[in-house]
Amino acid sequence: MRPFKPPKTTRFERLLLASVIVLLPLENNFTPGGYSLAFILFGVTMAFAVVRHPKTLMRTAFHPVFVAAFLFLLYSAVIESIHLNSDYEMLRRTAQMVAGGMVIASYCRDPKALRTTMFSFVVMGGGLALYLLLSVLGVLSVASASDMGTATMVRNSVFEGQFVRNNLNTMAAHVALGSSVCLVLWTTSSRVSRRTWLMLTFLICLTGVFLPMSRSGIFIAMVLYVLILFLRGFFRVRTFLMGLAIAVVILTVVPDVVLKRMSFSMVQSEGSGLREGRARVLLASIDAISEEPLLGVGSGNFWGRWGMWSGFYTATREGVVGAHNAYFQIIIYWGAFSCFLWGFLFWTAFRRLPQPFGDNRIQMLLLVLFTWAFLLSLFTHVIYGKSFSLILGVLVGVDHFIRPFYPLERLGYKES
Repeated sequence: MRPFKPPKTTRFERLLLASVIVLLPLENNFTPGGYSLAFILFGVTMAFAVVRHPKTLMRTAFHPVFVAAFLFLLYSAVIESIHLNSDYEMLRRTAQMVAGGMVIASYCRDPKALRTTMFSFVVMGGGLALYLLLSVLGVLSVASASDMGTATMVRNSVFEGQFVRNNLNTMAAHVALGSSVCLVLWTTSSRVSRRTWLMLTFLICLTGVFLPMSRSGIFIAMVLYVLILFLRGFFRVRTFLMGLAIAVVILTVVPDVVLKRMSFSMVQSEGSGLREGRARVLLASIDAISEEPLLGVGSGNFWGRWGMWSGFYTATREGVVGAHNAYFQIIIYWGAFSCFLWGFLFWTAFRRLPQPFGDNRIQMLLLVLFTWAFLLSLFTHVIYGKSFSLILGVLVGVDHFIRPFYPLERLGYKES
């Protein structure tokens, strides 16, 4: 398809784009009419795109990433239809996620929009981290725990009734994303004033990553930090200072109770005779996949009667819980080939990244976004998360609208 140069974004469009990103952690705080804040903001941005730039929006549908997404949705819908008690709610939400990605791609169509997007990720992560520092750091600093179980009890007690009503693992992942984008901008900025506030923001985010006591969030953050340090070169002075700052914060600022929760065991507890949550879910996923590897059990059955009689049912919590892994969850829903199509979606997105990878600012930012989304999919069964919409949308927007008209080696952010 011949490259299509869309009109440049307006300030209002960039404001809409920034609001979707910055306010994402608050999506469950305001639910007028039963709809989340993020859903409403995505709806507003989509309506504006349909009215003002329908051609730009439609062009995104033909990008290989979204074509792969359509194939995944189509095949999964066919498989769901052959199961008894078919329920298309998961597919409907996933389709909304894809549509949201198309909307973000239609907005992220010039360097100014890309700049707005990246700094919005920093504001989102920095704001969330600052909230965590002010609300829970003091409490966690004086708390104590002897093992992972008591640390989890402390976590549940501290975060009960907090203002930000979001999953703690998702919260940590959002801070990890913001801190990683901030780290790239810090290491590639030439202005001293900008480097200073980016460094301070990164240190706040680095501390905030640990405070939700999320093992998956901390793992994602550490992988991204190592990736950035590798791309920048381990032996550069600024890279060394970054690594030193990360080590100092972990050793001196992070409360001990947080580190007590950074363990994982498949062994049953001697006291209760139970395994920890993720271990039980992992074993249940293996059993379910071995039972129906080709066609799955269907999402309707998983969240219904089948799930009630499976290892995913927990009488002490919210009933049936997910697999905590998008790939396991999709195999359980719709079989191995559906999982292959989901993986093909990510592979397509990876192949569209500007390569070979180096320390170019834009290359590093895009690789960080992709890696974050991929790692998140390993720790969540919510395949329709709005975070995936944001990341896929940015990657497609850059590949479809920006790279054909703005040379990558000249594309950067003004230092003024």
